[in-house]
Amino acid sequence: MVYNGIDNNAPVDAPDADDLSPPSTIQKLKSSAKSKTKHILNIDATESGDAKVEKTLSGAARKELESPAFNSAKFLKKSEPGPKGFRDRTSTAFKVTANAIVHPKDTIKSSSSRVTASHLAKSRPVTSKEADLEFLQAHDDLDEARERQAQDLFGDEIEAEEGNVAYQKSRIEGLELSRRNMRVAWVTGRHVQRVRVVPNLTQPTLPPPSYFEEEDDCGYTRFRWQDWLGYKVLSLTHQFTARYIDDFAQLPYDEDTLRLHLERVLVVSAPLQEIASSAMRLYTWEDPWRTGIGCLMYALIQNYFYPHTIANLRAAQARSSDHEATARKIDELMDRHGAQNWIEPFLQEVGPSLQAILSDTANTIEAMNNLYHFRNVSASMATFWLLASGLIFSLFADANLVISLFWAGLGGLFFFLWPIATLHPRYRLLVSPIKWLVWDVPTHAELCFQYLQERSNFVKEAIFAGRYKQRQKAEQIAIRHVYDSDDSFHSALDIQLDENKDILSFGCTFENRPGHFIISTNTVRFQSRIASDKHTFTHPLQNMIEISKQRTRSSLLTPIVKHSTGMDKLEIRFRRTGQVADLKGDVMEPQIVTLENMIGRDKAFNALIGFSGLRWQHVQQRSSGDVDWKGASHGE
Repeated sequence: MVYNGIDNNAPVDAPDADDLSPPSTIQKLKSSAKSKTKHILNIDATESGDAKVEKTLSGAARKELESPAFNSAKFLKKSEPGPKGFRDRTSTAFKVTANAIVHPKDTIKSSSSRVTASHLAKSRPVTSKEADLEFLQAHDDLDEARERQAQDLFGDEIEAEEGNVAYQKSRIEGLELSRRNMRVAWVTGRHVQRVRVVPNLTQPTLPPPSYFEEEDDCGYTRFRWQDWLGYKVLSLTHQFTARYIDDFAQLPYDEDTLRLHLERVLVVSAPLQEIASSAMRLYTWEDPWRTGIGCLMYALIQNYFYPHTIANLRAAQARSSDHEATARKIDELMDRHGAQNWIEPFLQEVGPSLQAILSDTANTIEAMNNLYHFRNVSASMATFWLLASGLIFSLFADANLVISLFWAGLGGLFFFLWPIATLHPRYRLLVSPIKWLVWDVPTHAELCFQYLQERSNFVKEAIFAGRYKQRQKAEQIAIRHVYDSDDSFHSALDIQLDENKDILSFGCTFENRPGHFIISTNTVRFQSRIASDKHTFTHPLQNMIEISKQRTRSSLLTPIVKHSTGMDKLEIRFRRTGQVADLKGDVMEPQIVTLENMIGRDKAFNALIGFSGLRWQHVQQRSSGDVDWKGASHGE
């Protein structure tokens, strides 16, 4: 049987007759058996699984689907150099094993450090220095072409320079598109592991009063007014607050996720790092004049606004006692777990809060960066108008009134907003004044989702343009044969193109059945390789509520699939017919589909985001084992 160009009944390749040396024979048999096993298990990474479907698309659509924005794994996958020969691998493994036996603690620490360093070293976006130089050179060439065009030219010279300017503009547009594609590939391929659909914007119904009633210790019924008020506010503001409600009451702590958030902060805080570097040059006296002026200004301002008094000394002593209290708490941890083992319990205690802070910090810096670049013009204008209004009010209003409003706002933040953010973390963004300033300003991930949907619309337009040409061709055939029989006339005009057009296909297994996951313009489905197999499904794209990348745990097949896509999984959650999300954005008992051994999983992930047309929200993985680090060991 031949499927997608592979003969399932083909015999195992035999070694060449003229090369019968034992190493060569063993190597060839091993390679042949390995490739055959990978194909039987449907984990052959060399076979894309979607070539047959893509052949039916136009050239522009195929080119777009192979761009880095969709096929991120193809452009981001890097192979680490290592020992090649069997002898080298054996020697290296022996040395590592011996060192682990002799120095177990040092081995664990060095391994953890190498993993963290390798992840953070890859935190630089894929736009390299050479790409930046090429982009700058293209702008220089355009400036030179415009200067030549502005000179006194005649005849063919004018037309030639106009063509040169047009060429340089198209070149810059192509480079900008390429850079944007690579940024989308970087963000979606490395940082986005799970997304969910923003809940429906229709106003949800409020729970009945009995939902808020409970009995106290004395048996009397008590009405929970605080919960009722919170639900009432959520119900009234659901249209514009649903996209900022987290799906976890408490974010699950995970070291890999913490690394991801730290990596994002390092990447997006590059301008702040430059400010810190400038401050370091200031206090290291690299420029004595500049540092001296800064020191003099600091001394004058500090002595004018903060004179040294007895009250200040008492306040300093009070702050010192607070620091000592914190130190006593760490001392308790050290006494309880030992001087060498107290860090891990400490991280387990503060990890969830630290993880949420890093995530919100990365999102805020990304939103501020996009605010500055007017990625969402209306949101940026609203923010700048609000800041300008506040500045004008503070300049012309009474100083006592401004100070009173400031302290009133600070009190409301401390006594009302922070308690909600601490006790109900999933609503922390709704009560964050910083988030109010960048409300509706997209993060990098949300910008990538918008870009994927723009390019998906381009692919759909290319598909429908091809269908329109086919329709025109059918009508021309019908007109040319107008004097033929009625049957031939109607058969030509009745060539109707399917409403649901297949776009991409990916090899995978579903419930241990090998087959293909097919993405169409309106639906997704699984098609088993066995024609009579009933283990299939078909769902509308609009019914998706969540997509997450996952990774198969270690098994006996790990040596076979660890360098392929055989360990990649994709989990999709669909809402059942008639189901709607509640006030928290949750859908009870969704239908869960898990596709294993998936070839081109990242491409399918991005394609589902793009072709669905839904509004997606970047959220954290559900469990620690699901985070898919590029280049990590995944438990091998």
